[in-house]
Amino acid sequence: MSTVSPALDRAFWLLRNEIYERLDAADCLIEDFAEWTGAQQERAGQVLDDLVTTIRSVVAEHVADTAGQCVFCADAWPCRTIAVVYRVTTDPERQIATLTA
Repeated sequence: MSTVSPALDRAFWLLRNEIYERLDAADCLIEDFAEWTGAQQERAGQVLDDLVTTIRSVVAEHVADTAGQCVFCADAWPCRTIAVVYRVTTDPERQIATLTA
């Protein structure tokens, strides 16, 4: 069994952390809706928090092992799941991509 090179391991780490950085920025939006009613703010905050937690949970499960395979789905890492999350969170047509720009 081969192991992932330090450079590839670092690339995996950078990709995963870029996803987390965008999710962190989205999570901070909860505080920016001061003009909403209290009930609207609370509900939106709960929903946004749930969505961020869900995406984080998916990303956390799909990590590379020492051979460069996803420990969750056994595909080469980055697996399709990470590729999709990354593509969506970095799509310049989506608001989430602009949060950390």
